[in-house]
Order: sequence, then C-alpha cells, then structure tokens
Amino acid sequence: MLPISTKETVRYVPSEYDSLAAEAAVKAADKVAKITPENATAEERAAATRALDAATAARAAVEQRLAESGGIPTYFLAVPSLRDRLAYRRALAATGARYATDAELLATMREGVNAVVAEDQRAILIDILDRFEGAPEAERAGEIADQVEEIGRVLRPAFAGYAELLADRQYWLEMAPLLAAQHFLRGWENAGATFKRTGNLAAEDCLRGIPERHLAEVGWKALALMGPPSKAAEKN
Repeated sequence: MLPISTKETVRYVPSEYDSLAAEAAVKAADKVAKITPENATAEERAAATRALDAATAARAAVEQRLAESGGIPTYFLAVPSLRDRLAYRRALAATGARYATDAELLATMREGVNAVVAEDQRAILIDILDRFEGAPEAERAGEIADQVEEIGRVLRPAFAGYAELLADRQYWLEMAPLLAAQHFLRGWENAGATFKRTGNLAAEDCLRGIPERHLAEVGWKALALMGPPSKAAEKN
C-alpha cells in the first residue's frame, strides 16, 4: 500500500533546513545524556555529551541557514503510481545498476580471504565474517563491524571481485536516487535554477543547477514514496 494517494504532490524540505528534525535530534540526545547511568564508563558519558554537543551545533547551523536564506528550498514530488514505479524500475535496470547485497559482499570477501590472505590467517578472518553474518542486524556494530571493515580495506586493492561488487553497490546508490528525482520531481521553489522537464523527466541541465546533496535527498524521498523501503533505502 502506498503511504498517500498517488494524486497528491509531496513537498520536501532538505534536512539542512529542517528545523523540526534538528530540534528533535537535540531533544533525543539530551534525553540520552540525562539517562546515562551513573555506573557508565567515562567514555560512555563522554560519548553522550559529544552527541548532545553535535546535535546542538547542527541545530544552530540550521537556524543560521534559515536566517540567511532568501527562502527555504522546497521540492515538489509526484507520488509514484504503479505504472510510474514500473517505468522507473525499467529505466534503472537499463542503466545496468545493481545493488550488491550484504550477503553477496560477505561471500565475495570469503573468496578473497581464501585467495589472497596467508593460509595461517584465513580461519581467523573467515570466523569474523561468519560471526558478523550470523549476528542479528542490530548487533552488527562495534568491534566486529570494525574488524569486517578492516578486512574489506585489505581486500579492496587485492581482490578484484570484491572491488567490483563494491563499485556495483556505489553506482546503484548514486544512480537510483538520481533517476528517481528525474522521474518524480514536478518543480521547486527557492532552489536557484529554473525547473523544466524534457519528455517525462526533469531535464538534466536544470538538475545541475541545484545542490547535489539536495538532489540525493530528493531522490531518496521519491524512493521512499514508492512503498516499504529496501535495505539500501533504509541505510541512506
């Protein structure tokens, strides 16, 4: 089920101008800082304080941008119909973009470890990858995540199969929101460029006139309007 009617147009304000979200982040960080238990380590208390400081600084930056702005950039998105979604997916497939899943990356990392790592070190690294893959999503963080990231850093220049999968994922992550913005943008205000469409797409020359970070956010918002988010969308 779509979240709203496909006849509606959705207004989207980039996060750097979203004062409500900035305020909510400060409140959330402040709550964590206040409920940090007394038996927490010094590092845990310091981390909570840093998070609150960062959220407070981000809120101040949003307020400054709003004060200096001649108008808040606002983008208007069509809610994709079923036919719109099919057309978008066909266009994305035609670019050759594919999202390499975590399972694919981990399988290729195992291949890489067996191919390029010294034999006496392979079992240790394979065990790290196995434990990471077997852990619940919420527990794939901290030390084990750092270890997997380090294995990836070693493999990327040494094992072509892994580097190619990473490149596939990165290309998808950049192409998918760009194409979604082209398909579903219907206009904007205070974005600095004149909006126009060529055929059924927002023209590339006008898209070049808006900040790239806005374009990415708008594209991810359009993807979210298609329905339940994919793993890739959730991570972005």
